[in-house]
Amino acid sequence: MEEEKQITELKEETKLKNQEVRKLAEENQKNITRLRELLNEADEEKKKRDELNSKVKEASDKRKALIDEGKKLDKDLRLAETESAKYKTEGGMPLGRLEQLIERMEWRLQTQSMPVKEENLLSQEIKKLLKERSEQLKSQPLRRRVYELRKRRQELNTEFRALDEAQESAAKESDKHHETMLKDYKKADEVRGKISEHLEAIGEKRKDADDTYSKLQEVRGGAEAEHEYEEYHDRKEKRKKEEEKMDELEEKAKLIYENFKSGKKVTMEDLQILHMAGMKI
Repeated sequence: MEEEKQITELKEETKLKNQEVRKLAEENQKNITRLRELLNEADEEKKKRDELNSKVKEASDKRKALIDEGKKLDKDLRLAETESAKYKTEGGMPLGRLEQLIERMEWRLQTQSMPVKEENLLSQEIKKLLKERSEQLKSQPLRRRVYELRKRRQELNTEFRALDEAQESAAKESDKHHETMLKDYKKADEVRGKISEHLEAIGEKRKDADDTYSKLQEVRGGAEAEHEYEEYHDRKEKRKKEEEKMDELEEKAKLIYENFKSGKKVTMEDLQILHMAGMKI
């Protein structure tokens, strides 16, 4: 009677311990799924960050090119303004109006009779305006050059401000994705820690269940014990396969890590294997 009671207690204890093992295994499977999700999310954030960083780099390169162009343009503008300043015009009258004025004065000189003194004064005024027109004609290409350079300088300033805004915006967005990526990796590390703790706990619980089952065999024996031993053996074989699978995962992770150190490309799947095996690069 006492033996039957002990057998019943040991069977119940074994059952409860195996249930605890299954519960931990189920929880750990959820943790593994969550780890994969977090790693995928982190990789997606890293991809977005890298794309934005490329835009920042592109804007930075364009900005440098604009700075170089601006320096050259300023030098050319100073030179053009200096050359243009050599041609002084007294009246500052637009060339079109100046030519119209000269034409009217010459017509008056040729068609109207006037005192000699007035005629001489008119002739001198015409010569003065002709000289001014000559100066304007000589300076016209330089003035056009100055105008074009100043216009391009304004365009450069506009492009430069736009690039600054785009670069700053992309950099801020990149920082956001980088922060999110770091948070995801931190969460992944926490989940990976839970996985390790669960694996350790599962190992201890399994050993405890095996010890209890061994006691049950000693107390009970017989055909029923043999049947349960077969079930126990099946569970042990299953655990062995799981352990072999984990060993295989660790071997793959080591190989991936060696390939990474030698400069070979690492895929997203490779990164997941590394994280699952508890390795970082």
